[in-house]
Amino acid sequence: MDTKELEKNLQSFFKKCEEKGYPLETFCLIDNDTDYILEVKANWIDELDSCSKALDILNDILWDTTNVETRKRIFAISVLDSEEQPHCYTEITQ
Repeated sequence: MDTKELEKNLQSFFKKCEEKGYPLETFCLIDNDTDYILEVKANWIDELDSCSKALDILNDILWDTTNVETRKRIFAISVLDSEEQPHCYTEITQ
């Protein structure tokens, strides 16, 4: 699965994030040889008590909106805050 196909498969994830009130300002797929890191910027991250809460939200939506093959291609999610600084990071487990 190439980057364009992965982006296409993630469209339902991006849409569901917005529908649930957790819109992503920007995203980037960072090539990690055999898989990708999904880097997202979300201003609402700054308002949460903890980084783990943001990752729980994003992981739940990812699992609800993507198939196993898509998730296998995503090694981790990296979240940038409103200042575009790394806020949190988690590896995705199949």
